[in-house]
Amino acid sequence: MKIELAGASGIGKTTALKLIGDIIARQHDAASGDILTKAIKESGENKSHLQLKMEVDQASVFKSSCFIDSYLVVISELTASFSQKINLVRFIDKHLKDYLARQFLDFRHLVIDEGFVHASFPLSQFSCDLVSSVRFFIDNVPLPDAVIQLHANPQVLLYRIQQRERVVNSYRYKSEEKLICHLSRVDWYLSIMESALRKRGCRVRHIDANGPVEQWAKVLEDVIEEEIFIYEKGLKTPEPLC
Repeated sequence: MKIELAGASGIGKTTALKLIGDIIARQHDAASGDILTKAIKESGENKSHLQLKMEVDQASVFKSSCFIDSYLVVISELTASFSQKINLVRFIDKHLKDYLARQFLDFRHLVIDEGFVHASFPLSQFSCDLVSSVRFFIDNVPLPDAVIQLHANPQVLLYRIQQRERVVNSYRYKSEEKLICHLSRVDWYLSIMESALRKRGCRVRHIDANGPVEQWAKVLEDVIEEEIFIYEKGLKTPEPLC
């Protein structure tokens, strides 16, 4: 099973998975956070030439898929500068390589803090027609089995971003006023994303991440366990409301 976290950059996705990663790894053979990053790195280092050739072939096929074509169409219509568009292409290229590497891992379950769903977030900064851009992107992106959305109010997000040692690239050179304006749109963006995800049959869960990360990371752990249980039992449950 593949579960992806979705939320504003800086909300604490990676930090939360560091807190609970060892627990879900032991209990559910699930890789996340640092464990997943290490596994991907070791997978690349241990591959034979034949395996690497297979990956290149898969990448060539995948890059010609409707997803990559759709992403390039979306980027071409953004209000971003040429250099920003180039960075967005590089951004998705990194996610593509990670996606391919994850196909070779032996873990039963994967919990991903920055996957293809998260890669759609830059659209919220540059798109003139956000609803159409997000729907177009999600309609073609390789989806996980479930997405867990993390929510926090703009002031909480701003504080966490300002406490980071390294500035998130998408927030670089933004004034505090512009940053607040951008962060105020995140929940609206997540609601558009959710609608598109549900349309494709992807389960969506929600977590209030306003409190200390140690607190809501425990809630995240419980939700991940619920999703894994539902997946393994093959249960047909009503779409969760939270």
